[in-house]
Amino acid sequence: GSSGAAMALLGAKCSEVLCKAREESMSVQDKLGREVRKQQIKGILCHLSLITLCSFVPLVDWSSHLGGFISGIFLGLLLFSFSIKRKLWLGLYGFSGFFFSLMYVFITLQYLYGRSMDRLDDEERDSLTDLCAFYKESLENYDCQCSA
Repeated sequence: GSSGAAMALLGAKCSEVLCKAREESMSVQDKLGREVRKQQIKGILCHLSLITLCSFVPLVDWSSHLGGFISGIFLGLLLFSFSIKRKLWLGLYGFSGFFFSLMYVFITLQYLYGRSMDRLDDEERDSLTDLCAFYKESLENYDCQCSA
């Protein structure tokens, strides 16, 4: 739910700090920016540790936290790489963000839609059968496509 989205924002912030760290000029403003990024990293680590601890509370889905954080990092690399001035790092971070985001979406869709009834365990199959029975009773002309 929303905690997965919050973790995605945290991952994107991580990517922003990483992309901004690639700038190497040492003006006074850049030195100040480096100190600010150090403080941002501390804040990110603090939030990350608190949310990680909350992930192990019963009825909290740790996989959405992890998935949100990873997707945030990949999309953040893609989006924030355009702020990098050096072409090498821009290309490397931009391509990495694009490639890993694309792979992440592909693997997620394959996992979600690639499962057939044959590969479900007994508990999942029973739950799906109960759901089909509920819809058959509740809705007219409902054709269940999920029966084994």
